[in-house]
Amino acid sequence: MTAEGPEECAFALPHALVPLSSARIPEYQAWHYERDFVADYRHLKQVYQVLQYGRPRRRRILKSPMHLENLDALHTVFPDATIVWTHRDPVTVVASFCSLVEHGMAVSTRPVDPRGIGATWLELLSRSATRGLAARAAIPRQSLVDVPYSWLGTDPAAGAPRLYAAVGARWTGAEAARLAAVAARPKGTRPHRYELSRYGLTRADVESAFAEYNALRAEVDRA
Repeated sequence: MTAEGPEECAFALPHALVPLSSARIPEYQAWHYERDFVADYRHLKQVYQVLQYGRPRRRRILKSPMHLENLDALHTVFPDATIVWTHRDPVTVVASFCSLVEHGMAVSTRPVDPRGIGATWLELLSRSATRGLAARAAIPRQSLVDVPYSWLGTDPAAGAPRLYAAVGARWTGAEAARLAAVAARPKGTRPHRYELSRYGLTRADVESAFAEYNALRAEVDRA
């Protein structure tokens, strides 16, 4: 996080999942489940209108996995948006997310409960995937791009141009020249290491919770 660098747009949503990454708040979680998020996305649109005001028109990129649970609300407010769904093994995703949440909670919560984090975020993330799958049916096929994680994680030199083409953007020599620096790990940072077992979860737990999603991911990987 840097003062003038890019940041995930979920922090501009009034009632996203962000508070649950700082503390366990069962009452907020239950309230969150019942909320209609169209109003939140209208607020987010106003934020972008303010940022855009008086500046040249350009494509804006909203980047956060937290949009997955409310793709219906996002599509209602941004009907001309192209949605890029990046598909990755849920076992890796859940372990990584739990680790990030643990680091976030350590700032404000004592003691941190890794097993509680595992139970909470397995539920939240699998629910998001289930809601995302349900919302896909109402989103025009041309507005949704499925991207295997390997396009960007394993071979960005081949995957990034394919992604640009899929969303109707131009990949030029300038983008190619910047790619290595963008994809490189920032200096002074350590690799992010995590273990699913630390959070009281097993591979079987995650695969069971994401069974429906894994069927879609297999299709995307075969395409």
